[in-house]
Amino acid sequence: MGNFSNDPQARLTESIGKHYVGVRMQQAVPVLDSDWNLLEDLRKHELESIGTWFIGSGVPTGSDGFAIFSVVTANDFGIRHGTCIAGGRLTENSADVTYTTQPNFGAPFVFPPVAALTTPAADKSFIAYLDVWEREIDSQKDPALVDARIGVETAVRLKRDWVVRVARVPEDVPGLDTPPPGHVYLRLAQLNRKAANASITKDMIVDLRDTQLSILRKIVVIDGTGTVVVDNTRFGQMLQITTSNVQAFLKYISTNFNPPFISLTFAETLGFQAAGLVSQTAQAGLANLNALTLANRGALDFLKQLYDAEQNFMKVWRDVVLQLGLTVKKYASYTNFVTGLDQRLNQPNVGTLVGLLPAIVAGDLASAVSMQEEIARLIGSAAASIARGTIQISYSDAPPGNLLLGQLARFQFRVKSFTTQADTFTVKVLPTTGWPRLLVDPTTDIQIPNNKVTVPASGGETTLFIDVTVQSGSSGLQVEVTSDSNPAEIDQFSTLLTLTAGQPAPPTEDKIQFSLETPFQATIDNGVVKVSKPPAPQPGSVGVRIFNSTGQTATFALAVSVVPGTAVGTWTPVLTGPNSIPINDGANAKPGGINVTVGADAVSCQIKFTASTTINGANVVGETVIPFVTN
Repeated sequence: MGNFSNDPQARLTESIGKHYVGVRMQQAVPVLDSDWNLLEDLRKHELESIGTWFIGSGVPTGSDGFAIFSVVTANDFGIRHGTCIAGGRLTENSADVTYTTQPNFGAPFVFPPVAALTTPAADKSFIAYLDVWEREIDSQKDPALVDARIGVETAVRLKRDWVVRVARVPEDVPGLDTPPPGHVYLRLAQLNRKAANASITKDMIVDLRDTQLSILRKIVVIDGTGTVVVDNTRFGQMLQITTSNVQAFLKYISTNFNPPFISLTFAETLGFQAAGLVSQTAQAGLANLNALTLANRGALDFLKQLYDAEQNFMKVWRDVVLQLGLTVKKYASYTNFVTGLDQRLNQPNVGTLVGLLPAIVAGDLASAVSMQEEIARLIGSAAASIARGTIQISYSDAPPGNLLLGQLARFQFRVKSFTTQADTFTVKVLPTTGWPRLLVDPTTDIQIPNNKVTVPASGGETTLFIDVTVQSGSSGLQVEVTSDSNPAEIDQFSTLLTLTAGQPAPPTEDKIQFSLETPFQATIDNGVVKVSKPPAPQPGSVGVRIFNSTGQTATFALAVSVVPGTAVGTWTPVLTGPNSIPINDGANAKPGGINVTVGADAVSCQIKFTASTTINGANVVGETVIPFVTN
């Protein structure tokens, strides 16, 4: 202890008992060290009391301080940099460290010493907790406290120290509520370790911190790299898009989908009310957000309310509205929409996303927001305010000559629009493995950010420029172009090209193009048609749309056949619709498609759809090979 005229702690305890809150200096009286120290200690006590009673212990909004995370080192874990408050004491970790590299691990002044972790012999739970205390620093520990001009130590300093310790569950848990005098504890995480396993993996760590300790309530979700992935802005945009798309859906159903002269039934009124409740709930969330009353936990609670409204909307449409069937109003056409909504609300996983309710139950706000954004897009796809129709993708240009090693070869794909309005599209360059391939802006030769391109409304077109770095062997090249506003309806693949070093690029295919649509008793997944074996109903079918880019109106002869040597099992394809069809230049038509009857032994098959015509005396043939598999 420093050289004090009075014990600072004893003086503070006495003053608190007398309800003193400050010290006033008087003229012509001595200034004692005890008065100075009491002034500082009273202020410090008041701040710590406010922090303890009115704020609490935890991590403030915008920080991820003292988060426990997994590391590769055996019997060790990481401690995230940042700030926290423990018992009113502001505590800072200035850099990411591990349990064994934390600043005071092995320090002689730490008692009891921080023990190294060992591999548990049986399944065992532990609590990682923060121990915070203060100690005096004099010139022996910090020579800078000596005034060099007089060679005398000045005032000593008070330093706040911390260590992260580990307590056994349940043996050491009672001690976490009774720290020694001068110490405060904060529980950080529970570690549910496995027998004979030296690793502490992510799934073993349960965060125990209050991570939004702030009088100012706002939403902040930080990922493992320290990046903010959800904030008030993104949450608000999600709610606004939800509101707008539901209102657009209601407007479309009430003014476009329904003939104006047809009265609404009670079932339809229930459906409208259920949809309206979703919009009202989202608007209420916006009001709370703008009033700065939502933080992460409140946001999850609100999303549960929004889930309840959307679940009710889905059930009313599934159990009531869809039962109107395929009468004048044709509500059965919304079956896929309702099924998709049910999946996004309740299934554990939908593609790479987590279902809304499972994400809420898991406390995963980032995943819940991502899925609600997807749900809003799905609702928007059911409204007329989004792009509808289709697009045609054709492989239109390639570099001349052979593809040479190291060459930067530019390929072009033309995207022709047959959509109701312009939209932003996302381009995926496929397959995911192969030579380096980038979607670039031809004016700058720089990769287009996020692979986003604009495709105009029907009649317009956009050219995609793909730069390919030629390497040894072969590589595939294909593009998938998906509408951002209506991905469920407008999602097309180009032909899969095979590029080979030392060989010329495949010939372009700008004359006749095809797209697959409207599967019946079948599904289309990434260009592959899936059908079911008997005793499932037969046949499965898929529609084929034909695009005429020959330069003139033409009549196309149509045919279907199995590609020789590709059928595994029994496959019987039949052309549906007419054997020929006239199509104007630049137009498209869907005359029919392919019916496929499969045997019980069917596994896979490639089926070729051919459209041929004569242009200026020359035979022009377009073919698409469609892979089929059984479920």
